[in-house]
Amino acid sequence: MELHESEQKYADFFDRAPVPILILFACVLNLLIESMARQRIFGGFVYLFEKPLPFLLGMLLILTTLSVSLLVRRRVPVLLLISSAWLLLGIINAVVIGMRAAPLSGIDFAILRSCLPIVKVYLTWWQVVLIAVGLVGLVFLLVRVFKKARRYRVHLGREGSAFLATVLSLITVYMLSVRVGAVSAKLPELMNAYDEYGFVYCFSMSVLDRGVTEPEHYSENDANALANTLRKSGDGSAADRPDIVVVQLESFFDAKRLDGMAYSENPVPVFDALMETYPSGRLRVPLVGAGTANTEFEVLTGIPLEIFGAGEYPYTTILREESCESAASICRSLGYGTHALHNNSGSFYFRHEVYGNLGFSTFTPLEYMNDVELNSLGWAKDSTLTSFIGDCLDAEDGPGFVFAVSVQGHGLYPTDYEPGEDDILVYGVEDEDQLSRMSYYVNEIHDMDAFLAELTEFLERRSERTGRECVLVLYGDHLPSLSLDYDEVTFTDGSDAFDSEYVIWSTADLGLENADLETWQLMPRLFSALGLRGADGSGLVYRCHEKYGNTRSFLSSVSMIGYDMLYGERYAWGGKNPIGEVDFRMGLCNIVITSAEETEDGVVLHGENFTPSSSVRKNRWYTKTEFVSPGELLLPGEDLSEGDVFTVVQRSEDFVTLGSCEPFTVRGDTAES
Repeated sequence: MELHESEQKYADFFDRAPVPILILFACVLNLLIESMARQRIFGGFVYLFEKPLPFLLGMLLILTTLSVSLLVRRRVPVLLLISSAWLLLGIINAVVIGMRAAPLSGIDFAILRSCLPIVKVYLTWWQVVLIAVGLVGLVFLLVRVFKKARRYRVHLGREGSAFLATVLSLITVYMLSVRVGAVSAKLPELMNAYDEYGFVYCFSMSVLDRGVTEPEHYSENDANALANTLRKSGDGSAADRPDIVVVQLESFFDAKRLDGMAYSENPVPVFDALMETYPSGRLRVPLVGAGTANTEFEVLTGIPLEIFGAGEYPYTTILREESCESAASICRSLGYGTHALHNNSGSFYFRHEVYGNLGFSTFTPLEYMNDVELNSLGWAKDSTLTSFIGDCLDAEDGPGFVFAVSVQGHGLYPTDYEPGEDDILVYGVEDEDQLSRMSYYVNEIHDMDAFLAELTEFLERRSERTGRECVLVLYGDHLPSLSLDYDEVTFTDGSDAFDSEYVIWSTADLGLENADLETWQLMPRLFSALGLRGADGSGLVYRCHEKYGNTRSFLSSVSMIGYDMLYGERYAWGGKNPIGEVDFRMGLCNIVITSAEETEDGVVLHGENFTPSSSVRKNRWYTKTEFVSPGELLLPGEDLSEGDVFTVVQRSEDFVTLGSCEPFTVRGDTAES
């Protein structure tokens, strides 16, 4: 292909001096990406002068990927493709930060499918169309450039040496940066890490760094020696044990902590009263604005996320395949019934796969719920959970352990919210969009606070009726994504954006004092006060808490147990499943078809426990399904024939099959299942 004279001049220069061009590209890209991450026009330049070594490391990471273009003949299209990928990641990160405060990490792409149903909350239809058009345009440009691109000669000696030099420079600067403390190999508080070390480095670590590193002295003897030491504390007993209910409150915190803001009335009077009366304190959570699954992982397992890879969500990686001891498995070993609830989609963070591996017997998500009241954004109200918590406890003859994850406080917080006559008013906010967000949020947590009053009253009445004591743990999973710059926000109590709150309500005195805790300390501290230890020597992580507490031996012991349990040979459990076999099912009650009839409107299926998420498969194919009631589904326009097989399937909005009933076969005027 003939090139224009000016194009030929640039092409010749790129052929003679490709490395300087790539260095310039990498530097400009890093400046743009860091400016977008800080949401300031010159944020990248400020970062360059304040953190030169981390900036250099990020630039070398980009340069290393760009240097791949030196090893192929069609240099320009490959360079454009890689540059576009980095720029696109920077843009996505800026958008994500604006929506939820927490930055983009590699794990976000793992849960992308389950995020699709909530796109309507975060993006308007025209924004979705604009994104689609932009992506199509980018693909078209890349294809056009590829077709017209000049083919360069690849000198393996020169280009290969340049690529190798880039890789070696990257390794050298990385080792130097870690040695002098300019960056860290572990990123426990991801949002702070992104600010300190830059998007490029942190995002790359979140993609590459996975799992728990094998301890230096990991062996069968070492694992068994530690396990035997921990098991000397003895086992717990299921006798006279209380019901235990844990509620993780979505984006819930005491908004009065925000300095400079005032309200027409206290948004959380019930929570305040509980904290004044019962054991409570600050709870140090791992993320801000997002990361619900990581907070609940630390709460349930007692394992600090810092032993895992950078920005890792164990729910989306190892726990989909491997079992892990948790508060649920400990209770289950002691004769408790173990149940999980979530008034949102069951497929989000793969909870429908994970909860069984944590020792829960049942999981009831939104797809298995009826009579759910929604708020103005379409999130289920938390008051929905009260009756389901009662149902889970009533399902057991003995004590029950119920873990409920709420959703009402979820964003994206609207910029067009107008307070009603009875709403709480917010003062001290000048920006109208921010005032709208705060007004919506404050009134939602006020509603959630009323749910706490309802729940504690319900559990107290139930305890009086059953004669069994009850413990209720309440905490916020993370602070909300209110489009606040949490680096600049100050709090009236001297806390920061990683501090949520917790309270432990109970019908009996637990002997616990107020204390500020890390998330992973909450449940082990409660179980220690209750004298709950796993039967047959199980619950080793919780025993680590009891044995080592805040000593230096704690983290190394938990790392040994965590690695052995999730990635190693399970020496501490004799090579067996650490939680035993779990008969896990979706939904507290089975969905059943009892009969089918043909009407003038179509086929009507009668049965039990249908929900609005029920879809019917007739023979091999899904058919249009209308929810009439928990006992009736209508299949419009369908007819009934002998031998037809009907199956009710519970599907999430991202079309994940969560469960199904036993097939129902039509036999003449009768039917068999």
